[in-house]
Amino acid sequence: MTKKRFFLITGSLFIVSVVLALALGNAKLDLVELWDVMTGQATPAQNFVLFELRMPRILACLLAGASLGLSGLLLQTLTQNPLADSGTLGINAGAGLLIAFALRYLPQGSYMSQVLPLFAVIGGLLVSGLIYHLAKKQQSTLDPIKFIITGVTLSAILSTSILPVVGHVEQAKLTYMLDWLSGKIMGDNWTSLSLVAPLLLILWGLIYYRSRIFDLLTLAEESSLALGLDLRKARRDLLILTSLLVSLTVIIAGNIVFIGLLTGHMSQLFVPAGHRVRIPATMLLGALILLVADTLTRTFLIGNTLPTGIVVSVIGAPYFLFLMKKAQR
Repeated sequence: MTKKRFFLITGSLFIVSVVLALALGNAKLDLVELWDVMTGQATPAQNFVLFELRMPRILACLLAGASLGLSGLLLQTLTQNPLADSGTLGINAGAGLLIAFALRYLPQGSYMSQVLPLFAVIGGLLVSGLIYHLAKKQQSTLDPIKFIITGVTLSAILSTSILPVVGHVEQAKLTYMLDWLSGKIMGDNWTSLSLVAPLLLILWGLIYYRSRIFDLLTLAEESSLALGLDLRKARRDLLILTSLLVSLTVIIAGNIVFIGLLTGHMSQLFVPAGHRVRIPATMLLGALILLVADTLTRTFLIGNTLPTGIVVSVIGAPYFLFLMKKAQR
């Protein structure tokens, strides 16, 4: 598939998905009603549904899906392993554990929404740095298999440590943490989006600016060094950018896994070009997958309160097993 054809098909599906996400839900809006809202002729109830409920949730899904997809691509570039993902490598769990400590030991108040991103970033950076240190063999050499195994092990340990930390807090904080663990869209409000969205956009720009360096990381280490690349610095910068990206994303989308794994591998299949093309392709796929999963959850699973992250996991877990079996072969 050519690059133009891929972006044409995926972009068309993306536009259709956004329109359907705006129209579908507990209160359905047809195309005429959507047009009335856009032209200022709708009722107050329709305006409230679209601008206060639907649009913030859709934007949260698009931002989170694109960021998680991008993080998967970067981690797969770092490890040279298609099984790499922020969830499987423990970055999500590290951010979640620090969020749990913040919920337990800080008093509840309106400022909590501003404090939690800071704790999430610290947790994600600490865990990713620990994994990198444990997986590094000598000098700048990185063992990809050891990196994955260490990340999965730490993820399991940290995930099981979260609930004991928040086991004796008030019900509101416990509910927040349970929703986060299950992958519920948390940032579907303008306050959270205004705080996190600008930071994510800045990170997107920084990552795209360094896309040529990421291309060099896909080469053999000897080739990268011969071309003048500082491997240690490049890998450290990539891991820091990815950890920041994931840590901020889990504030608005909870503990959603497998999107990075899916999109990173799919972009390699359909757009096997450099990172300047694969980065937007992966972000588009991630935003599309999360938006479709969330729309399905809101439309067909009303009353079951099934988090979006579980729907994504139902899709991603079998694909993860398929890739693992393929890697073994």
